[in-house]
Amino acid sequence: MARIEPDAAALEIAYSLLATKLPYADAIKHPVWSKVIRMRARKHMQQRAMFDLKKLQANDNDD
Repeated sequence: MARIEPDAAALEIAYSLLATKLPYADAIKHPVWSKVIRMRARKHMQQRAMFDLKKLQANDNDD
């Protein structure tokens, strides 16, 4: 199964969650930080997919 590549927004959000002083451009070029950022971005995308704003607004709690 192919891995899902995170989009730019997920990468930036993942970068903002990390405690690093490296600028985003340098962090994404660094081999280790790049893997960490991409891993966290994929996790963010999974969480984002489970969030349904319309369902929360309607208070529809049926599963």
